[in-house]
Amino acid sequence: MGVVVVRGGVKLLGRYWPVAWVVSTQQSGPGMIMRCNAQDPTKAVRTSVPDNVLLVDPLAELTAFRRGLMGCFTRHRDALFEVADAMLCAQGRVCSPAELSLEPELRRGHGSVYAALGRGRIDDAALRRLLVGRLAPARPSEPLMFAIDTTPLARPDAAYAEDRTMVQVRGKGGDVFLPGWSYSVVVGIGWGTSSWVDPLEARRLLPTDEHTEVTLAQIRGLLTDLAATDKQAQAAPPPLVILDAGNDASALAYELADENVQVLTRLNSKRVFYTDPGHRQTVPVRPRQRSGARPRTHRLVPPLRHGTGPCLAQHAPGTRP
Repeated sequence: MGVVVVRGGVKLLGRYWPVAWVVSTQQSGPGMIMRCNAQDPTKAVRTSVPDNVLLVDPLAELTAFRRGLMGCFTRHRDALFEVADAMLCAQGRVCSPAELSLEPELRRGHGSVYAALGRGRIDDAALRRLLVGRLAPARPSEPLMFAIDTTPLARPDAAYAEDRTMVQVRGKGGDVFLPGWSYSVVVGIGWGTSSWVDPLEARRLLPTDEHTEVTLAQIRGLLTDLAATDKQAQAAPPPLVILDAGNDASALAYELADENVQVLTRLNSKRVFYTDPGHRQTVPVRPRQRSGARPRTHRLVPPLRHGTGPCLAQHAPGTRP
């Protein structure tokens, strides 16, 4: 059974979180997937090892995970599963789907790759629940912690791709806006100095989507999966969800008032808060008169009403009432 290290990362809450996977290249059945460090070994021991590691049989645990992953594919199941293995084990960047057919993990022609990507189907809810079920439990008296943020994927060359918007791409030469997609990513995070995250869901934002509504749907789906997988104990503190400044904190607090969840949102620097006004003291105000001014002695014209009151014709032009 060969092993390949796949390195990558997730940009979340303004920080780049390293992610790496060790993927088996076993051909005869489900292999195993485990996490390893993407940095140097000495730093891995000091800062990048998860604080709540579970002592489990890695082969049995990850074999069960791959079997569950196979069950999430509802159409073109075998082809999609091999495409996923080929993408993980490919050396370097995958530039076209046809290149995946050259990987030993994919035992099909390039036509099956395009058919799997075009007509294959994935149960998103089942995949998210499978990933939630693999979360490490929280330490005693500490809540499970999650983070939700958006990350851009620029695709300026995909002229015929649908639902593209202008996304902000940060770089050394300054921020630029390019056509592409934005994804709302949900990950599990932990306390301490560990930089590991557990990716749970990535949802593409359409041009008609409202950012706060998508975040609200992801939080409610996460709470449903925590209850279904028994990851949230009855006596444990409510799970903590950390959000960036792009969400409407007031709307989320109102919609999630009846849910067993804590929400921590970073406020926008332009946000302004006003306290409740105090009791207003009433001071009598007298009309001001100019010094030496002649007091008003003329009478006021009564208000004009439809059908009643004085007629405008009674007042000759140039005369005052």
